[in-house]
Amino acid sequence: MIDVACNERFSFQLAVRNPDSEPISVEVAAGSPPGWTVRIRKVGYVPVRHLNTETPDDERDGAGCIPGYVPDPLFDGSQIMVPTGETHGFWFSVLPAPGVRPGSRRIELKV
Repeated sequence: MIDVACNERFSFQLAVRNPDSEPISVEVAAGSPPGWTVRIRKVGYVPVRHLNTETPDDERDGAGCIPGYVPDPLFDGSQIMVPTGETHGFWFSVLPAPGVRPGSRRIELKV
C-alpha cells in the first residue's frame, strides 16, 4: 500500500530478478481505476567510473559497488530482457483522475 495526498501524482518501482540459467523476457502491465493514467518506464543504467573524491567514506552511497553501473535514466517501455543473475527495474508514474474522492484504490500489476 502507498499512502498519498488526495489527487497527488505518485511513483513506485518494481524490481525483477532472473535466477534462471538463460535470459528471460519480462513484460509488465498495470490496471488502474477509470480515468487514472499509469506510465511505465524501464530503469536504465549508466556507468559510474568513481565516487566523488571529496565525500567522506561514511557518507558514500554505493561503496563497494562503484565503479560499475548505477540505475538512473528512465526509458518508456514495459518489456525487457533480463540476463542470468541480474536484477532490473520498472518505474511506474501514476496520475489519479481529476477530482477523485478520498479513499483506497487498487492498481494491479501483471508480470
